[in-house]
Amino acid sequence: STAAGGPGLSLLRSGWSQPEPWGVWTDAESATITILVPDCGRIELDGAPFAPNGTARIGWSIDSGLIRDLQLCDGSTTTLSIDRPGDLASWRSLRLHLLDAVSPAEVGGSTDPRVLGFGLHAIRFVC
Repeated sequence: STAAGGPGLSLLRSGWSQPEPWGVWTDAESATITILVPDCGRIELDGAPFAPNGTARIGWSIDSGLIRDLQLCDGSTTTLSIDRPGDLASWRSLRLHLLDAVSPAEVGGSTDPRVLGFGLHAIRFVC
């Protein structure tokens, strides 16, 4: 869980806001997660994109590499299921690229100045 006080918070690096009772928002155009078990084949991120225009583009990269995938998500709850590419024996970090991240203040939703892209509820490693 990435809710306030949750064990998943220890895996979050740059690009994250303060934890809330339900989880944590990204607060940048990219956000980094440490891979706890580098030989696992998949990481699953439960959450919801901030999509004030109806959809949001979310990409990911491994260990500061190039964006390997791009998903189009609506604003509903989703699981981003990310498989470790076959050309990698292990991975150390995952970076989300939040191409449509925007603050609620910019789109007239509220006065919140954070650059929201994805609200993360939980992280799962599938080995």
